[in-house]
Amino acid sequence: MAMRALVRATIADTVKSSTFVDGCTAPHLAAEHGRLEILKCLLEAGADCEILAYNGDGFLLAEGLALRQGHKEAATLLRYCRAKL
Repeated sequence: MAMRALVRATIADTVKSSTFVDGCTAPHLAAEHGRLEILKCLLEAGADCEILAYNGDGFLLAEGLALRQGHKEAATLLRYCRAKL
C-alpha cells in the first residue's frame, strides 16, 4: 500500500515514458527483476507497456524481458495491459 502511494505521488508524465540505457523504461526494469507490485503501480499511473528496448539480442517489450527472466506473473500483467490498448 505504501509503495503504491509513493509511486503515485512521485511519478510524473516524463517518468511514464522516459527511457534509460538501450531504451529500457521503468516498466522494463520492474518486469525484468520481477517487481510485480512496482510494475502494477507504474501501469496504473499510465506507464507505456508497448515500448521496445534493446537487450543485446534484439528488441523486446517489457513482457518479453519478464518471460526471459521467468517472471510469469509480470508477463501476464503486461500482456493484459497490452490487450486493453
